[in-house]
Amino acid sequence: MSLGTWRFILPGRHDAGKQRFWEEALHEAFPHLTRTPYQLERAVEGVYRLRNRVAHLEPLINSNVPAQLVNMRTVIGAIDPQLLSWFASTERIGSTEVSTAGLVPVMGLARDAGLHELTDHWLTVPTDKGANAGLKVGSLVAGMVAGADSIDDMALLRHGGMKRLFDACYAPSTLGSF
Repeated sequence: MSLGTWRFILPGRHDAGKQRFWEEALHEAFPHLTRTPYQLERAVEGVYRLRNRVAHLEPLINSNVPAQLVNMRTVIGAIDPQLLSWFASTERIGSTEVSTAGLVPVMGLARDAGLHELTDHWLTVPTDKGANAGLKVGSLVAGMVAGADSIDDMALLRHGGMKRLFDACYAPSTLGSF
């Protein structure tokens, strides 16, 4: 069965027919489920949406790929722990920049537009906190494009495959004091 079919036959919150189907037969397909059927259905829904975005070559910049990786592991682990071990040993999603692939063209545009140089020229921040202003503004822009909405969220620039995109990243505390 396709992922889309599973998405529609798993029980939701208030569907007595799907719940009955789950209780009488479908639960056998997920013998190691440690969550509720509704949580399983939500995990499958999330993976399905990500799969469609990838299949249709849509941007992933606003997709929470790490959360969908957790959902993939939830679904696979509910089916078979050995399959989950294999998946964990072979998947490379967590170690790539897939979830923030949109940073490459955006930061290339920032570089071509001279963001660092313009910031260094026009922005003055007193004390040593203003050192390397261009690089710090570039980091803030990259973090916002990647989905950060607070200084603490800037830590996402130091995880996963970001090392492939950036030579060095500022700590959130450094950006916050800037």
